[in-house]
Amino acid sequence: MLAFQIFFCHFERGDPLVKLAGIQLACYEKKERNIEKAVKFVRIAVEKGAEIICFQELFTTPWFPREMNKEHF
Repeated sequence: MLAFQIFFCHFERGDPLVKLAGIQLACYEKKERNIEKAVKFVRIAVEKGAEIICFQELFTTPWFPREMNKEHF
């Protein structure tokens, strides 16, 4: 199951228009799996014209306050 959201914002300050994509996804324990998933969504955002792409903090690991795990530090 892929849980994600892509938000597009259009900013105009004269010319040209900048298209920004904010991507938020559910993360797994394995960094490699999270990065693979992130790359898939980057491709989708680029196909839709995104020029700037932002992810949530710590997108390569699960949200660390959820549990105490030294591997996340």
